[in-house]
Amino acid sequence: MGKNITIDYESQKYILEFNRQAIVELEKDGISVDDIESLADGKSKKYVTITTKLIHRAFYMHHQNVSEDLAMKIFSAIPDKQKFLVGIIELFSEPIIALTNGEQGNVSWELNK
Repeated sequence: MGKNITIDYESQKYILEFNRQAIVELEKDGISVDDIESLADGKSKKYVTITTKLIHRAFYMHHQNVSEDLAMKIFSAIPDKQKFLVGIIELFSEPIIALTNGEQGNVSWELNK
């Protein structure tokens, strides 16, 4: 398990974390890496939509049954939302970094022209 955020909400424990599949689901929702970067930079033109989808998909890896409405209800109860959102964006970045900078294997390859 990589970095995650745990939440206790109404006697239920939630673990928020991203994996590749959660990011694929976010992309199916119409949210790209560029959208998340613009959110992180404070330059997003779709702040509410991107924030809503990002938070919802942070639940996906461990709690696929959590609806967008429930995810946003939980988010509304979170103190220091800006700091929380920074943490969610950091979680989102982990599998993307791992995809390109992951462990080096022992497979050889070459590009043939």
